[in-house]
Amino acid sequence: MLDIKFLRENPDIVRENIKKKFQDAKLPLVDEAIDLDAKKRAAQQEADSLRAERNSIVKQALIPSTAVIGGNGQACAKRQLGAYL
Repeated sequence: MLDIKFLRENPDIVRENIKKKFQDAKLPLVDEAIDLDAKKRAAQQEADSLRAERNSIVKQALIPSTAVIGGNGQACAKRQLGAYL
């Protein structure tokens, strides 16, 4: 099994080894794996960005409620966060 990082960084070496083993039918799979990895990485990056944005919005939404409540604000904020999620 190949490491995806190795495949991403050395696609020519992988293609060469496939040719040496006379498995030319598998050559298009190298490009397909690299394309799928790029799509996966882009989707993961977008998900991380959206998660960070959500966390920022939730944090901003909780700030006024904790300021108004006073001493027991964190406990209430945790309950509000749990209800929000």
